[in-house]
Amino acid sequence: MKYSIKPLTEDTRVFKVNPKVEVKEVRFQNRYSFMVAGDLYLPENFDSKKKYAAIVISGPFGAVKEQASGLYAQTLAERGFVTMAFDQSTTGESSGEIRNMASPDIFVEDFSAAVDFFGT
Repeated sequence: MKYSIKPLTEDTRVFKVNPKVEVKEVRFQNRYSFMVAGDLYLPENFDSKKKYAAIVISGPFGAVKEQASGLYAQTLAERGFVTMAFDQSTTGESSGEIRNMASPDIFVEDFSAAVDFFGT
C-alpha cells in the first residue's frame, strides 16, 4: 500500500479548529489505484507508542474532509480517538478521472483502504 503522512500545511477547514488536536495530511492508495486524501486527527498528548481506538469518517456525496466529517473527526479526537476524515475518490483532493461520480463500490473500497492505512 502506498501512503504518505506529513504536516498539514494548508488549512482550509470551515469549522473552529482546536489547537490541542494535531492534524496531519495523509494520502493512501485504494485497490483501484486512486490516491485518497485524508486528514489524520491525533488526540492531545498523542503517544505513538500507545494503542488507540481509531475511527474513519467520510461525508455524504460531494462533501469534503474540511467540512462535517472533519468536525466529527476533531470532536472524536478531543475524546481520545485517533480519527481520519477523507475525501471520497473522485471528490475533493482525492484522485479519479471522472470527477464527482458516485460509485458505491469505490466508496466502500476507500473505507477499506483507510482501515488498511491504520493497520500500517
